[in-house]
Amino acid sequence: MVGVSMLGLGTPHTPIHVVDRPSGFPAYVVMCFANSFITRTRHGMEEGKAGDCIIHDAAFPQWCSTPPGRKQGFRNDWVHMAGDGVDELMRRYKLNFNEIIPTGRSAVLSPVLTAMQQELFAREPYNEEAISLLAAQLFLTIARYSALYETFQQYSTAERGHYANFLEFRRHIANEYATPWTIDTMAQNMSLSKNRFSVLYKQFFGVSPIEDVIAMRVGQAKRALIHTNESVSQIAASCGFSTVYYFCRVFKRHTDCTPSSFRRSMH
Repeated sequence: MVGVSMLGLGTPHTPIHVVDRPSGFPAYVVMCFANSFITRTRHGMEEGKAGDCIIHDAAFPQWCSTPPGRKQGFRNDWVHMAGDGVDELMRRYKLNFNEIIPTGRSAVLSPVLTAMQQELFAREPYNEEAISLLAAQLFLTIARYSALYETFQQYSTAERGHYANFLEFRRHIANEYATPWTIDTMAQNMSLSKNRFSVLYKQFFGVSPIEDVIAMRVGQAKRALIHTNESVSQIAASCGFSTVYYFCRVFKRHTDCTPSSFRRSMH
């Protein structure tokens, strides 16, 4: 379990404000910054930027302030936590205490902290369990966006410019999975050559465009097999497979069983 005692959202500070806790603090402290700051880390004094997070353990001598010459003081979201569950979550998501963790998103924790704040105020049944689950979501969020940020830094400037468009197009494909997509039509939608489109898609999502579409169709077919009484041939057609034979072959490749066997096992 993880408990939360206090938290703040978008807390402003004056340029001369200094957080100085030479003996540490009797809680784990998680912070995410909306602008630049200077802080003590396990590597020494370091300057951070918007979207950077830091997680302090209770024994670490904390120090944080605004970089010299800045007219606006640092602003951050923060939360004080307690419980053995914090160490477990740090290990699970391979995060390190007392070092800057870049995420590239200045409000990366705001939705989770807002939900925590509501739980603290409401004190509804199973309040402690709800807060502990939100704490797990908070650490997952930091780890996820830190990993995405690290990957994003490996892209060229041109590739970064394409990334958001590819994300949006992938959502479009997920909604239109039954469309007879080809590399040609997908590349045309993105105004790219077939080769360039395929290379970027695989780079961004770790799967080829066609295999991604097929996986989306199989996922939808699974839902239809479980939740409808439609025949296998009806499901094959509605999910965009050209023939029942092709559908059954692809389905077995992805699930190690036929559509009919899958339906029986789920029922």
